[in-house]
Amino acid sequence: MLKGIDRNDGKIRNYVASAISGASGKQELAHDKLPFMTHGTGDAFASALCGAVMAGRSLGESAYIAGEFVRHAMESTQYQPHHDERGVSFELNLGELTGLVRR
Repeated sequence: MLKGIDRNDGKIRNYVASAISGASGKQELAHDKLPFMTHGTGDAFASALCGAVMAGRSLGESAYIAGEFVRHAMESTQYQPHHDERGVSFELNLGELTGLVRR
């Protein structure tokens, strides 16, 4: 997993590969880039990724879910007071992850 690659084209890219598929089998996952950065997004990404994997999703699908979760959390964060000091506010978006395990 290689995450947070910015090519200055309005997208943030994450790459997923495995020992089995090697570099030639890598997946590129692109997400819309927001016009600001905030603290804690790596932790939120890793937690969402692990949760999606534990819910039975593939690594590639889990990485996409985690990327979208972080982007949505950042969209919510920009409306929180002092968000630039507090970091990402992911609580409003936890339904995206709990929905992965509902049966």
